Amino acid sequence: MLKKVLTLIITLLPVLLFSQDVDENIKTGKQIVQENKDKVTQISAEQLHEMIESGENITILDVRTEKERMIGHINNSKWIPRGMLEFKVQEVLKDADADIVVYCKSGGRSLLSATTLKELGYKNVFILSGGIKSWRKNGYLLCNENGMFQYMTIEK
Repeated sequence: MLKKVLTLIITLLPVLLFSQDVDENIKTGKQIVQENKDKVTQISAEQLHEMIESGENITILDVRTEKERMIGHINNSKWIPRGMLEFKVQEVLKDADADIVVYCKSGGRSLLSATTLKELGYKNVFILSGGIKSWRKNGYLLCNENGMFQYMTIEK
């Protein structure tokens, strides 16, 4: 019996020592996204597609990872991974007044990126609501090193 109690104590001790509550002043990424949602204008996949088709002068910025981008991206989009945005953006986006549409997979990283771009002085920043997921869902074309294609989901 004593052996079982000691085993239980030894097992639970590290859990108790390392299970401290997170400081309530520390925000999660989701909280920051929620707080900034109203600061950036969102556009739908349909609106972005219409802007592209009508030849509007817009810059589309993909902030996903390289691996995500290689799978497929919106044609003619610029690419700066979210983690490099602050360091590389001036090389890619030289006009603070340009219309910029930022996208990621589903919207979180693009919202954080758009907020950062506004803080850096870019004035006309939008995000693609729902990210590339919404673009794909609408059946719009993607491209990669193999050319243009339409993303299709195969259901079992």
